[in-house]
Order: sequence, then C-alpha cells, then structure tokens
Amino acid sequence: MKFDSIFSFLKNTLFTKFFILCILFANLSSAQDRHWGELIKDPKVKINEIKESFDQEWKDKEYQKGKGFKQFNRWFNFWENRLLPNGEFPIFSKGFNEFVNFQNSFPLASENNDGVQWTAVGPLDYQYTQSWSPGQGRVNCIEEDPNNNQIIYAGTPAGGLWKTIDGGINWQPISDFLSVIGISSIAINPSNNLEIYIATGDADGGDTYSIGIWKSENGGEDWYQTSFPSFQANKIIIDSQNNNIIWAASNSGLYKSENSGVDWQLYYNGNIRDLALASGNNEIIYFSTNNEVYYSFDGGQNFSQSNGLTGNKSRIAITVSEADPSLVYILTAAPDQSFAGVYKSENYGQDFVLQNNNTDIFDGSTQAYYDMAITVSQTDPNFLVAGVLNLWKSYNGGLDWTPVNSWSNPSQESYTHADIHFLKYFNNTLYCGSDGGIYKSTNDALSFNDLSQKLQIGQFYKISTNQINPFIVSGGLQDNGGFYYNGQNWIVWHGADGMESIISPYNSSEIYGMIQFGGLYS
Repeated sequence: MKFDSIFSFLKNTLFTKFFILCILFANLSSAQDRHWGELIKDPKVKINEIKESFDQEWKDKEYQKGKGFKQFNRWFNFWENRLLPNGEFPIFSKGFNEFVNFQNSFPLASENNDGVQWTAVGPLDYQYTQSWSPGQGRVNCIEEDPNNNQIIYAGTPAGGLWKTIDGGINWQPISDFLSVIGISSIAINPSNNLEIYIATGDADGGDTYSIGIWKSENGGEDWYQTSFPSFQANKIIIDSQNNNIIWAASNSGLYKSENSGVDWQLYYNGNIRDLALASGNNEIIYFSTNNEVYYSFDGGQNFSQSNGLTGNKSRIAITVSEADPSLVYILTAAPDQSFAGVYKSENYGQDFVLQNNNTDIFDGSTQAYYDMAITVSQTDPNFLVAGVLNLWKSYNGGLDWTPVNSWSNPSQESYTHADIHFLKYFNNTLYCGSDGGIYKSTNDALSFNDLSQKLQIGQFYKISTNQINPFIVSGGLQDNGGFYYNGQNWIVWHGADGMESIISPYNSSEIYGMIQFGGLYS
C-alpha cells in the first residue's frame, strides 16, 4: 500500500508536469501560428514574441505600401517603452480602476484651482495644399441615431467617442472621463435612443486596450461600466425585436445579455471577429472567427458551421441583407492578409458560394488585420460596397467589382481617405470610416461628403513650435501627413505618415517635415 501511494504520487506529479508542459507548448504554438496583426491585440502575448513574428514575415523584404509595415512599427514604437518591468503589457482594467480611485480620493486634483485654462486647438479643420491624401484622423465605427438622422456617433481608436446633433456640422467629445479612449463599436437601442453601448479599446490596431463595455442611459452624457469582462469587444448588436437582448463579439468569445447589459453569458468561446443578426428574425445569428462562419437558428442555443468556404482565412467580415433576409455576404482575407474572396449565401448562412476571388479589391494590400469592411444596400440585395485600401462596389452580388476611388486622388467626388475600417448603411445613407475620418454618401458611393471637420481625432507623432511665437505649431499625424498651424488656420501640406517636424527659428513660414522612412519635405 505504501509503495502504491508513492507510485501514485509520482505518477500524478509527472502527469501534472507533463500536462503543464503541454499547455505551455500549446500556447507557444498558438502564438507562433497567429499572424502578428492578431498578436498585437492580445495583451497576454509578450512583445518580443510579436516582434519575432513580424521579423520573420519581413525577413529579406523591402517596404511596400499597404502591407502593414508602418502599422506594426508605429505600434511597436509606442509600446516598447510602456511595458511593465517584467516585459508584460500593463493591466489596463487595473490602471483604470486606480485612475477612478485617485479621482475619488482627490476630487480637487482635477479641478482648475490655478487659473490655467486649456482650449482645443485642433486640427478641427484644415486647408490642404500639396497633400496627396488629406484627412482628419482615424475612425473605427459610426452609428446613426435610428430616430434622428442628425444625431451621429463616431468611435475612434485613440480619440474617444464623439457626437453630433446637427448631421456632422459640429461635434462634441463625450468620453473624456475615460482613461482609455479607444472605441471600437457603438450600439443604440432602437426603441430608446438615449440608451447607448460602447466597446472600449482599439479592436483594429491595438493602439488602446479595452476596459469592457460601457452604457449610457441619457444619450452619452453619463456612462457606467457594465459587468462585461475586460476583453476586447469587436462588435455590439442590440436585438431589434427584444431590446433587452445585447450580443457582443469579443476576442474571448461570443457573449449575450438578456437584461440590458446587467449580466453577460458566454455562448461561444474563441476570437469572434464579426457578428450579425438576420433582418426581422432575432433567432437567426451569424458570427465569424478568423477562419470560419457559424450560424444559429434558435437564438444562439446551438451553432453550426457554414459550408462552402475554401482555403484558410485570417479574417472574415459579414453583412446581411434587409431587402432579402436569406442573403448573407462575407468578405475574406487569406493568411497573409491579402484578398481571399467574396462569398454569398442564399439560405441564411448555411452554404456559401464563392463569387469572386480574382479581382483584387484589396488593391494589393495585405493589412486586412487592421482594416477591412463590407456592407450591402438596404434596398438592393445585389449592391455591395467593400474596401481595405480603397472602396469598391458590385452591382451583381459580388460577381463583378468596380473601383470607387483612389486614396491618392483627393479631387475625386468619391474620395475617401485610405484604409477602410467601417462601412454601413443607415436609412439608405452609406457611411465610411477610414484612417482619414467620416465620409457620407447618399447616392451609393458615387460621391461622398466629408463629415470630419470639428473632430479633434488626429494622432500626432511629434509637434514643434516657433521659438518667437509659440502659437505657431507644426506636426505630423498618423496617415494624415504634415499639419501647420499659423495661429488661425491649419494647413496640411504633405501626405503619408507625418513624423518629425521643425519650424525655422528665423522664418515661421519655413517648415521642414518628414514622412516614414525619412522622406524630407519643406
């Protein structure tokens, strides 16, 4: 009996060690198998693992636009000096809790007791001269009030949540109380437009991390944190037939709340990238992982994998037709983040048929991990708009595609800034969110109006001021070029990523600016 006990102990100990090694090996393999574009959104992965994945992909390659090179290096430059001593990323929910505790403990610290006043300088608007890709700043998501089309909300990766009540003429920030100011999804209760949900963090670029899902009951004036875990939510949808039901797709699973966000239940585990509900039937639900599409006909109690997808995928975007609820379209990216095809289902997502994988509607881009979107017209089930670098449209259900615009031609009526993060129809009006701002079309992408003025959402790399007049400022913005402020107006004078900028100490009109990889402009 004694020897049996010793043997049992050794066996269990060895088994435990073997089990732990298996877990560690599985986690390591998982990290190695995932594209670095996915790894940067996972705060549990060490930065050196992410860098190794990136270096492996770019070994012996030269820089090409639209391949994700600058997005990674921008991200790495930001985070490499912001890690914990052990090399891990900060625990963002803990940081926010400490921020709240500080405010509660020292309420006077945030009050203006010394007479100092801060005023927003901008850019709030701009004139462009030599820029080949002007824009205001990146927008992750847009939501139009279902009862008032003059009220629009915009979520940005590092500039918070903004609201307009006059159709985009003026905007106001409504999330400045948050220490984490990335927003990736917005949902408005169709029966009560004062009830709003937001997913915090930057689901596309990882510029900011999540502190969960927040809710407002007074149109965005006040917010409180729901019980949703501090995972990165990629999309929030409110059931149009039962507004107490909220669905959330996150990097840690598909969640559902049946009591307006008070409690959340995990319905499916994994990294859920996109989510949609069939028009007019709250029992039919679709979601996508990086590689597959799933559907449920019983309100999420059971999910089945869709048929028809061929080859491995790295990202899948879903759009459903209101004009024909049986139709579902998906846009897919290959493992290297290039274009993999548009698929169509005519039986509520059970079977998909490849429509086109020959017309490269990504324009050669391989950064679908960062930006990719597709939408279908609310009245014409065959009209689609999709994009990664530029916008494309199809009149026949994805079989044939026509380019809408070019990122380097801002004189086009159909111009939208490069890198398409968001596309959606609201009341037959098409909205596009890109690296340059918000664009609105009322004629199915024949032309767009830029609604980005008054949005202070530009992500500056560096700024400089004139030594004689500090109100003269020059700086570089992420993907929106070089900006110059003469004390009254902003002028954007070159494109690409605006980096370092210097104003001559002898002549305030003499400016030098750089783009990525050291290109110098003056």
